[in-house]
Amino acid sequence: MFGTKFYISTQGEDGVKNFKYKGGSDSILYTYLWSPLCNWIVENWVPKWIAPNVITTIGFLIHVFVHLLVMFYSPNLQNNLPSWVCILMGFALFSYQILDNLDGKQARATGSSSPLGMLFDHGCDAVATWMVVMNTLAILQIQSIRFQYYVILFIGLVPFYFAMWSQYHLGVFRLGYINAVDEGLLFTEILYVATGIFGQQIWSYKIEFLGFTTAEAMLISTFFMSVLQIIQFSNDLYKTVPFIKFLDALKLHSCTILLIITFISADIFIGLDFISQHFLLFIYSLCFAWSKIIGHIQLAHITEEKFDQWRYSYLFVNASYILGGFYCYLTGSSLSNLVYLIYLNFFIAFVCYTHFVYCVFNHLADILGIYIFRIGKRENSLINEKGFISLTKEDVSSSSQ
Repeated sequence: MFGTKFYISTQGEDGVKNFKYKGGSDSILYTYLWSPLCNWIVENWVPKWIAPNVITTIGFLIHVFVHLLVMFYSPNLQNNLPSWVCILMGFALFSYQILDNLDGKQARATGSSSPLGMLFDHGCDAVATWMVVMNTLAILQIQSIRFQYYVILFIGLVPFYFAMWSQYHLGVFRLGYINAVDEGLLFTEILYVATGIFGQQIWSYKIEFLGFTTAEAMLISTFFMSVLQIIQFSNDLYKTVPFIKFLDALKLHSCTILLIITFISADIFIGLDFISQHFLLFIYSLCFAWSKIIGHIQLAHITEEKFDQWRYSYLFVNASYILGGFYCYLTGSSLSNLVYLIYLNFFIAFVCYTHFVYCVFNHLADILGIYIFRIGKRENSLINEKGFISLTKEDVSSSSQ
């Protein structure tokens, strides 16, 4: 397609043609609940003409709609939410989880598994993850803006990148016996519905012997679970590759370090009192820039090309916050000048991410000779039928296409 070939080289096209997805989940809950349930739904309720990416999109749009609804009622993540919104959040997240499993089942049932489908699935997850964290913060009503701020960074953004980083180097995406997807989402769904029934005040109780509120204790325990997930993905790579290659792989966390530096420098030089006045746009600008980085490492995995972590849009958004904040701090300039920067960065991050999504998926569809939202092969494909390697049931993750 004209105007979409910005991100995949000719060599990358060859990698796409030979790509096979490998992964799955060792979760007991997935094995005995989610997988049988989704197989039954696909076999009995989902028409074979519905494309897997349509299923993914429906789940994602439901999730985005509810996230925007939550942000409407609580843009500072501290306001009271209507009970019906809390319950709706639980059902919306449950729908997203089920549909996120159904798409892969439907892909296998219709023989339409593809690298495009895998990237589409994980690309939605890269955005949905930080939205879930923000929704949860709105439910828990943490009164400390600093607590909210770093929870989004260390729970909403960093762990998912470690998962994709591990997959990029190992060629396999594997979830453990207890993981954030199969067990974590179910726990979060129960948390949302329980809050809608009993009220948000249940998260403000002080646990005297801990010195934390129930909300703070919940997030601290979630943080340690995230750390365990990071250790798992890092250890999987450490055990598999030579130590020198493991050290070399760690270089791809330079972008992670830059993100952390941006958060910390904005806290110090700009100040969270000012950021809180434009909280959503500031966070969204960094989240969309980060989601694009995750999209690039996933794309590099598919195309078998070297991952370039230094994208212009990502560098601009991060560097402008660091340098802009430092300049105002050093010169005593009014922070009001940074309002325009926050709007600009949000615009740049969102437009660049949208451009990436549009171009990559249309280019992949051209390479594979398939449709994005329809089942079937296109006649104007860049490769013939023999050039596309279909994925087998063993090669495809239960939660991806």
